Amino acid sequence: MVHHFATTPEPHRRRPAELAQLTSQETTVLRLVGQGLTNQQIATRLNIAQATVKSHLGRVMTKLRLSSRAQAVDIAYETGLIIPGTSHPDTAVVDRDLAAGGGP
Repeated sequence: MVHHFATTPEPHRRRPAELAQLTSQETTVLRLVGQGLTNQQIATRLNIAQATVKSHLGRVMTKLRLSSRAQAVDIAYETGLIIPGTSHPDTAVVDRDLAAGGGP
């Protein structure tokens, strides 16, 4: 029962307004950071340079007023970008998002 509660997204959960200011690529990077990927793993997954991942993550942290990667992970969970119990990236979602224009 606890597992079900923890892994079921709240239907009334709203994304903070700050998340709306992220680009689709920044949102994708935030989701992958939330899933525990390193910058290099994200770069490989998205077929971009590691420096580009760092730039996206830096802009995410500035826009959301975050001071650490741990806070980025926390916001990814709090906003529903990541659902507890889903520790591995969903390749189908990332691939679909990329095909649709670079992000969710």
